[in-house]
Amino acid sequence: MIDVMLLGPPRVERDTALVAFDTRKAVALLAHLALTDRPRPREALAELLWPDTEPDRARGALRRTLSSLRAAIGAERVEATRDHVRLVKGTGITVDVDQFRELAARGDHEGAATMFRGDFMEGFAVRDAPDFEDWAETEAEGLRRELTVTLAGLAASREAAGDLAGAVRAVQQWLTLDPMHEPAHRALIRLYAAAGDRAAALVQYRQCVRTLSRELGVSPLTETTELYEAVNRGSYTPPPTPEAPMAPTPEPVASPLVDRADDLRAMRVVYDGINDDGRVVLVEGEAGIGKTRLVDELLGSLRRGGARVLVGRAYEDETRLPYAPLVDALRGRLVDGGDWLDSVGHGALGEASRLLPDVAPSGGPAAGTAFDGPGAETRFLAGVWETLCAAASGATPGVLVVDDAHWADDATLALLSYGLRRLAGRPLLVVLTWQTPHEQPLRTAATSVARTGGGVVLRLDRLGEAAVAELVQQARPASRNPGVVRRLWQTTEGVPLLLVEYLRTLDGDQDWPLPTRARDLLRSRLDPLSETGRQVLAAAAVLGRSFDVDTVRAVSGRTDEETVTALEEVVRHGLVSERESGYDFVHGLLRGLVQDETSLARRRLLHGRAAAALPGPAAVVARHLQLAG
Repeated sequence: MIDVMLLGPPRVERDTALVAFDTRKAVALLAHLALTDRPRPREALAELLWPDTEPDRARGALRRTLSSLRAAIGAERVEATRDHVRLVKGTGITVDVDQFRELAARGDHEGAATMFRGDFMEGFAVRDAPDFEDWAETEAEGLRRELTVTLAGLAASREAAGDLAGAVRAVQQWLTLDPMHEPAHRALIRLYAAAGDRAAALVQYRQCVRTLSRELGVSPLTETTELYEAVNRGSYTPPPTPEAPMAPTPEPVASPLVDRADDLRAMRVVYDGINDDGRVVLVEGEAGIGKTRLVDELLGSLRRGGARVLVGRAYEDETRLPYAPLVDALRGRLVDGGDWLDSVGHGALGEASRLLPDVAPSGGPAAGTAFDGPGAETRFLAGVWETLCAAASGATPGVLVVDDAHWADDATLALLSYGLRRLAGRPLLVVLTWQTPHEQPLRTAATSVARTGGGVVLRLDRLGEAAVAELVQQARPASRNPGVVRRLWQTTEGVPLLLVEYLRTLDGDQDWPLPTRARDLLRSRLDPLSETGRQVLAAAAVLGRSFDVDTVRAVSGRTDEETVTALEEVVRHGLVSERESGYDFVHGLLRGLVQDETSLARRRLLHGRAAAALPGPAAVVARHLQLAG
């Protein structure tokens, strides 16, 4: 009996004994054949695993690998003709992916979830075979989606059986796979409330709000908010028949990565160049430009190669929580086990335990406080940094990511700045994503390290029309015609998040209203503004995409000082860009939203002031007079 286990780190057993293979490509070949129902052409297999080798040599390598595979699992289980190869599954061979899918199809959610030991081929990589890597990642992503459906069913069945704790565990696992699935958050809030844990339900709602805000720039649905309010008031009553959590459905539009190959390659070059000393990658750009999506693509590749990845995210509403992103990164690493703690010095763990008690050394942290005595602050920073580096260490260089680092608290910024200047002897890639135009000392430090040979700074630009066409082709081929592509490009101005949201709601050639999620993203950028900032921005919006300081002062009715202060505020928040002759809205849709959210009476007032303030042309003045009523 041959057991092929591909969920988690790949493992093959023959009559319960571990099977050893001569090369990793033999394992890759077996995995590919195991998930392919039909015979595979030899030529396709050779190109998949040896893409940069001359055809004759690639076919020779395939023959040798097939010979090794047949010797390992039995010649009768690998059928090889002159042109094709296939795995014969009816010959005493089982594949755990097949078993998982069969159990899920029968509705045995418990069995299917138990079968899922980890991501498809977790930690496995093959050198010089990018197409195989892409295939493996696609399979892994599909299996993760299948698991979320299984976990939704498992949660429903456990809840129906009265096992609320078991249902909670299932939904928690579901959320680790799909943290942006709002119905799963809602199900967990409801389950906590039904179990009488009101505090956990409220915490889960706040986590839902943070996740949706950071990842999608949106607020929770009314249904979720109403559930939270009922729980908060203490008036929530569980329904007599448990509500099954809504299983995820395939999104009509995916989020392809286009026109970022050079950026991805640049990051990979930095990582591959790490020997003893660490390096830094700073990815910056405006909101919605695809910074997190690009980094996720890199992390997927590095994880498949066995890299240990720590991820912390900063949130705008948590800027007063010291070290929050780094604590989250360490806590996430502990989920995978704490064996790595043995490699960290007792003193360093003692310092780090002041942030996260779970990492305290066996004898407990050192006596005293973090900043008690001469040199205590330096010892604290050094201890936490050493612990972070150890958490990411492994056979290959580790990775520490801080997403949306511009929102990080001052303590986190200080510790990261400390660490970036001490990457010598640390085989670590530090990746920071940064929303422009925010400026902080950390960004300066990261830029300095990168530009002195220790990494790279990537500034992501908006997509051109050709890239928009490629995105449409990948995400929604049926919509790909020159007219639609041109209109999408002009409307969204090449911002990837806006493009994807428009594609989700695209409907023929009728008017294209601003999609709800896109509107929420843009509105979230206006929320931090002061009242004066909003008034000056509303005045600017009636003037057009471009405006000058004197005219907007006259139209807004504010003083010189108030106008300049407000303009500095909107520039700082990335809503308006400053140029030598005036200012521009960074996006036409943003200007449109400001106009939409200004009352009709105020718009008429502002248009009247604009007509009085503008010297011409006459047609422009007349237009403002008309809109003033």
